[in-house]
Amino acid sequence: IRDSQRRVRGGVINWRQGKVKVGTRLTTEPRLTAFLGERTGLKYTYSEKLNIATVWPDSVKKVKEKIETVTAGSQFNVVLMNWYENGKHHVGWHSDSEEDLKEGSCIASLSLGCSRKFQLRHKFDSAQGCLLYTSDAADEED
Repeated sequence: IRDSQRRVRGGVINWRQGKVKVGTRLTTEPRLTAFLGERTGLKYTYSEKLNIATVWPDSVKKVKEKIETVTAGSQFNVVLMNWYENGKHHVGWHSDSEEDLKEGSCIASLSLGCSRKFQLRHKFDSAQGCLLYTSDAADEED
């Protein structure tokens, strides 16, 4: 497991590369992540990886507030940030259906930096400045 700190305007973000369960095997997560929130201690688990929030720096809070204004007043209390260091880092197929998510909640995904494939039911490139906003309807299975 690798930890890394990166200073951003208004604070420090602690990036981690932990272990996640994919199918029946435990594997190193193919990216770095940081879980931040409006207060310390908020929890989110995916692929059997427990994330405990630290308070977001002001720069992250400002981006969150901007996203809230363009998403018709949705309010977000946490952010899971993904850092892709190279072309091998990625996010696999997923449905954001974890029990930690409040029913009816929305997910916003903002892409910064290099483009990556973001796969839902259809593929599209998430380019610099692209904001993807979904309601829980996008996570429902047929």
